[in-house]
Amino acid sequence: MRCPLRSNDNYGVNIMADEKIIQITEEQGYITALTNQGRIFISNGKSANLNLTWNEVVLPPLNKPKPRAQAKESAYSEDFIDFWSFYPKGHGGSKKEAYRQYKERVLEGFRIDGKDAPVHEQIMKGVIKYAGYIKATGQHVKHPATFLGRDKHYLNDYTIPESAKRHNRVKQEWEKIPENEHLIFDWAKKHSFKVNGQDSIFDTKRKIQAQIKQRIEQELN
Repeated sequence: MRCPLRSNDNYGVNIMADEKIIQITEEQGYITALTNQGRIFISNGKSANLNLTWNEVVLPPLNKPKPRAQAKESAYSEDFIDFWSFYPKGHGGSKKEAYRQYKERVLEGFRIDGKDAPVHEQIMKGVIKYAGYIKATGQHVKHPATFLGRDKHYLNDYTIPESAKRHNRVKQEWEKIPENEHLIFDWAKKHSFKVNGQDSIFDTKRKIQAQIKQRIEQELN
């Protein structure tokens, strides 16, 4: 790429508004200029010639600095990043320490019925079940490093208790109750709930909730 550049007594040149020459070197009358954008220009004319023509030297991509976020993300393997994306939020644990535990488990290996089994596959099965368990029960989330530690909590049984299933079912049905007082009575009538038109919106909603809970209990028992 050929670019005309303005030169002065110090061979300083202006290329773009946000680009400056940070280093000028001269050898055998030829000038090399390095910019703060990482670009290198070499003159093909002698320094005595004020109308210098410059050729840009394009550096290989590997010589260009990595963006900080990209460099940080590359510190973790793709398998671990996959695990991290599924792990429940709100744990406050260290990603670095979790990765150290993850690598230790992978190096240890895993065996089922005397045969080698993929460690990452077992961890992913565990974290998916654990995420569902936390969502259903609302329990405190373990630190990821603990989940991946020597006790191998990812192999635990995270079957959702029936009580949690019932609670979630009731909660989901409660969320269907209209908040608008002009709609709630018609909605209750449509779904065969007994309400009193003289009750406040608060009391009406509580009576409907009690009837929803009773219906679900009868259905599941």
